[in-house]
Amino acid sequence: EIIIPQLYAQYYEPGEFEESKSINTQDSLWLEAITFLKNGQHDEGIQQLKILVSDSSFTHLSKAYLYMGHALMELEAFDQAIGAYKKVTDDRQTADWYIGLAYLGKGDAANAIDQFRKVKNYRFYREQAESILELLTQQNQTP
Repeated sequence: EIIIPQLYAQYYEPGEFEESKSINTQDSLWLEAITFLKNGQHDEGIQQLKILVSDSSFTHLSKAYLYMGHALMELEAFDQAIGAYKKVTDDRQTADWYIGLAYLGKGDAANAIDQFRKVKNYRFYREQAESILELLTQQNQTP
């Protein structure tokens, strides 16, 4: 059982928070959220993102959920992070990779294996997913 936290520590890297050129920078809530997240104030950033995603006029839901997932990962709120990543529509490769890491973070090898099997079909993260799968499936075959 030792291997899962080690795998998580080895492969997890915090997601990046970028000011997106396509998002209207007039939107002060978005800028505030990004500033909080970049400064490591994850709770505050998540609160701002929750306000944004509940606003029907906000059109960048996918990016907001991706960033919410990243912030929740930093707080090790893995179940909530998985929920946020599942709502990402644009960058599925990144979201699915982080869902796999979240399963690792919570020690859920079975779901991590299923998730990384999906990720290894992608262009990005393929090699990492294959390495993790090799280690996880080896471990699960020990008598």
